[in-house]
Amino acid sequence: MLAGLARGASELEGLLTGADVKSTARVLRQLGARVSSVREGGNVTVHASRISHPASRLNCGNSGTTARLMLGILAGQRFAATLTGDASLRRRPMRRVTEPLRAMGADIQEKGGDALPLTIRGGRLHALTYTTPVASAQIKSALLLAGLTGNVGVTIREPYRSRDHTERLFVHLGLGLHERAGAIVYEPSGRSAVPPFRLSIPGDASSAAFLVAAAVLAEPVADLVARPAALRGTEVSAAEVPTLVDEVPVLAVLASRAAAGSETVFREVGELRVKESNRLELIAANLRAVGVEAEARGNDLFVCGTTRRPSGRIETARDHRLAMAFAVLGTLPGADVRLSERASVAISYPRFFADLRHIGHQ
Repeated sequence: MLAGLARGASELEGLLTGADVKSTARVLRQLGARVSSVREGGNVTVHASRISHPASRLNCGNSGTTARLMLGILAGQRFAATLTGDASLRRRPMRRVTEPLRAMGADIQEKGGDALPLTIRGGRLHALTYTTPVASAQIKSALLLAGLTGNVGVTIREPYRSRDHTERLFVHLGLGLHERAGAIVYEPSGRSAVPPFRLSIPGDASSAAFLVAAAVLAEPVADLVARPAALRGTEVSAAEVPTLVDEVPVLAVLASRAAAGSETVFREVGELRVKESNRLELIAANLRAVGVEAEARGNDLFVCGTTRRPSGRIETARDHRLAMAFAVLGTLPGADVRLSERASVAISYPRFFADLRHIGHQ
């Protein structure tokens, strides 16, 4: 997205080839950028000059990141655009982003309540000081991008610090972002455009977490010697959750293999209810389906460790992180874990099952 706001050609090495990234590329093309093919092993070049009025609806696919961050970008554009997505994305809440954008001066029309599709007409924005209701990198990033495209200051506070990829990129590109008294502050530098850039993108820790979990559960196979951990129950505090929210499904799977009878508690993970699926309820229900004691109580998730062989059918609800987490559980010797579908992993990790097989698991 930042390359799409630059004036000139930017080159991205190591870009993820998942469906969410392809959705972002498609939307940027609709807005006038020339984006080369997003394919395995190839660099992606983005040629951009100025965001232009799209000829049709912007389809964000399954990507909440695309939809919410693009709202921030569009808030600073003086034309109307309509965003939509697939059935799952059209159920996800958007007011957490649209309400502060309205406070900045954007005109946003809802089509069916707190969800996509919606139409945003950007324009002259004004500065914003805002405390987010939840710790969310998507809310924070949308507001920073609105400040960038609207050329106005933004000050953001969070109840807990969320992931900071956007802030790091702003600093890397010299875009006037810093921290002041615990707040994230963007101050326009007077420069009218994002500079074109080259960037080598590091691997995705959220995707790697599933292979790390599989390695923790592994036994010696052929020339591979794995050292399984002696897992035990623990408590994951509310302050820890914002930095590992996407890993909760696979951490819950690991928690189910902790010492028999030991309990793991994930505090304040209610945000999982509004991901691609109601992850909180589905994690608990799917663990119970394979013989694990698990329960969602309010916004907390409780998982009891067991040595029982996991066996049962998993409802992924086409949620890529649920599919990958329970596929990892299925790598246990003697496990009989059946996924309702596998195709959803293409959202974030198209080669997941191939890589899982590569390290010795089916």
